[in-house]
Amino acid sequence: MALKALRIFISSPGDVAEERLIARRVIGRLDSQLGGVVGLEAVFWEHQPLVATASFQEQLPNPSETDIVIVILWSRLGTVLPNHIRRSDGSPYASGTEFEFEDAISGFRTNGKPDIVAYRKTAKLELSSDSATAAEQLKQTQALDQFTAKWFSNTADGSLKAAFHRFESPADFEELLEAHLARLVDQHLPPGVRSRATATTWRAGSPFRGLEPFDAEHASVFFGRTAAVANVLLKLRRQTERGKAFVLIVSMSGGGKSSLVRAGVLPLLLQPGVVGSANLWRHAIMRPSEGQGDLLLALTKALTQPSAMPQLSVAALAASDTELLSTRVCAALDDIANAQHATAKVDCQLALVVDQLEEMFSDPRFTPAARERFIATLAALARSGRVSVLATLRSDVYPRLAELPTLIDLKEGDGQFDLLPPSPLEIGQIIRSPAAAAGLRFEMRGHNAERLDDTIRDAAAKNPGALPLLEFLLEELYKGRNSEDVLTFRAYEELGGVEGALARRAEQVIASVSPPAQQALPSVFRELVALGVDDDSKTLRRTAPRTAFISAAANELVDALLSARLLISSADSHGEPVISLAHEALLEFWPRLADWRDRNRENLHIHARLSAAAMLWEKQKRSADFLLARGKPLVEARALIADGVRLSPLEAELVKVSERRSQRFTRLRNSAIAGLAVLAVVASVTAYLANQQSNIARMQATTAQRTTDFMVSLFNIADPEQNRGEKVTVREILDMAA
Repeated sequence: MALKALRIFISSPGDVAEERLIARRVIGRLDSQLGGVVGLEAVFWEHQPLVATASFQEQLPNPSETDIVIVILWSRLGTVLPNHIRRSDGSPYASGTEFEFEDAISGFRTNGKPDIVAYRKTAKLELSSDSATAAEQLKQTQALDQFTAKWFSNTADGSLKAAFHRFESPADFEELLEAHLARLVDQHLPPGVRSRATATTWRAGSPFRGLEPFDAEHASVFFGRTAAVANVLLKLRRQTERGKAFVLIVSMSGGGKSSLVRAGVLPLLLQPGVVGSANLWRHAIMRPSEGQGDLLLALTKALTQPSAMPQLSVAALAASDTELLSTRVCAALDDIANAQHATAKVDCQLALVVDQLEEMFSDPRFTPAARERFIATLAALARSGRVSVLATLRSDVYPRLAELPTLIDLKEGDGQFDLLPPSPLEIGQIIRSPAAAAGLRFEMRGHNAERLDDTIRDAAAKNPGALPLLEFLLEELYKGRNSEDVLTFRAYEELGGVEGALARRAEQVIASVSPPAQQALPSVFRELVALGVDDDSKTLRRTAPRTAFISAAANELVDALLSARLLISSADSHGEPVISLAHEALLEFWPRLADWRDRNRENLHIHARLSAAAMLWEKQKRSADFLLARGKPLVEARALIADGVRLSPLEAELVKVSERRSQRFTRLRNSAIAGLAVLAVVASVTAYLANQQSNIARMQATTAQRTTDFMVSLFNIADPEQNRGEKVTVREILDMAA
């Protein structure tokens, strides 16, 4: 029979909202580890059905009535209470936090409970540039200092008279709280069930994900990102208050964006009271590539997932304009809320995750107009008051956002979170905590007390992009664990450490297949690797239909790489299987693939240029002015096809139309050359005849002139008196003849 639930009261002012979310996550994690032996009930003011007819404090349970009180402080003492809430001697409380702390102290002195643990954040406070706000901040800090001096310090020598714990970062707080709370909970358990509280809680195989992202079902083994989760939720709450519930998570490739959203943020967001007023949530996850060239199809397929709104029609949504689609989604959420038959009002909202947003830029099938319409649709959903949108984006693609003013506007304010690589402390949590949940241990070398988990943490901390390599290594160590579920140094060294494990595993797979399959590797690479359209120095994963691997050898190799989870298989919009690399880390850390990329870089460059040309042609409504020019561009495209490179439908169409124009030009040119030859012959004959006629005409003219001159001479000699010494002209002779 389950024991009575332990009630844990969280007391804090509003400046530590991030730590409140961390506390919520830690309590939820510990509750799952107890396996029903005892329940943990967290008391947060935001979970209470507060009504407008009474003050906040009056509607909360008193801390003295709970089992454990967690006090979290930083720079504020909190909000002043109504005047009627006073101490027994009539003096006022400085704030709600002071009331809650003193009530807990009074309860402990009277009844021996609750247990009270206090924390104070030591991070530097940034004062506001507004003088009035800065003055209020300083006033609050001074009040908090007086409070801590009163309850925790001896005024005589400054020594501590009561314990409280300092922490600098959210990761520090998470580690402290989890350790302290686990011990406090353990003290409330009877000895007979205490061991069950620390039993294995993850029994679904490996707690590590290799090259695959963590999903919602892995939330209980997703560690090391609590601070980032809290930050994203805080930003989403602020964006929701601004009327545009949208946050973009940006990080480098392999930074853990997908896992953060899927296994960290989403499970907490779906809890009532975390963001907004919703007490019922639906959720959907999509990637742009899932529409196979149609962004809105990918979106509508996500919106009709079983976890979202399966009663909607994909076709009807896809045919809707931006505003109509948003209206239909809101109406569907109302239908779900009404179907609950609850006596209390149900506010149903949707959480939409758009994972790997960069795909809408890297896939040449998505036109600028299609991208603009897609973002406009997301904006309408985020502004509807019913949908919260979380998107992830690879940081090297970030400059492309300038092409989408609607997206820039949507993320203004708190709509962007830059996910940094995990700190060494967070890397330690990523390594140790999932292992502990699965009942795994790390080997320790006795001669120098060296721990394997510390060795892995230090190696991973040296490389900011090592997160996917770390997960892959841990997955391989799990596979090679000994009979006592210990992850060993021997396996670690055989794998080649953090950076060597991925390449070693890939080479093992290649060595395991037949020689013909090994020889098919370049053709497989050719289908799965591309260069960026706008930045051809960036190597990208490329999705290929399964039918692209037509030979038996290529199929054998693909099957082996799929089994090793180095490739992944999914389905396109028509349900046909498509293949891609499991992670971009393979492009950098598998030497064989990196060598092939370098040797074939020119072909990859040519294909990238062809992709860019195809996108421009489509953008210009397939104008003939933007076809491939004769000469090098068309020759290069022909060479790609001759080399067996698979072109996208748009690229193939561009080459085909360009070829037709080139052939027409060739025919016209040949016709023109033949015509010019004929004209040249005709012109030569004509010139010859004209020359002959010209000679005859000159001879006739000369003869006539000579005859005329002779006649004039004769006339002048014959009648010199008539001309009075003047010579007669030809015209005059002719007149006289007339």
